[in-house]
Amino acid sequence: MAGERDLVSGVIQLANLLTRRLAPVFEKAKITPQQWSVLSALSEADAPVTLVALSRRLAVTKQNMTGMITRLEQLGVAERQGDPNDLRSSRVSLTRRGKTLVDKVRPAYDSGCSRSRPATSPSATCRRSRGPWSG
Repeated sequence: MAGERDLVSGVIQLANLLTRRLAPVFEKAKITPQQWSVLSALSEADAPVTLVALSRRLAVTKQNMTGMITRLEQLGVAERQGDPNDLRSSRVSLTRRGKTLVDKVRPAYDSGCSRSRPATSPSATCRRSRGPWSG
């Protein structure tokens, strides 16, 4: 049990460190860390993705994801389209403005991550696995 507590404590400490290091990056871009996680995930998708797939990818509820996407739409960086395969569902993608924002923020984000954990690469420290999208 002590090892598990140490692991959890370490993960929390790393998350706090990254939040502090990356706060200026997000403030300059006028987005939150949570919004960045959605934008980053959308930028990695080959095609528009369902809210369910996006919420699974980021380990949040569909209701939470719906709210985040609504705010990103208001910012003009994401858009929803109807799903031609399921009329009850919608798919989400980045707008041109969203793609530009991700391209602009990514280098500073990766740099902040690499300063936080010099023993690992930015992709190992900050990015989620690029496993296949589902849903």
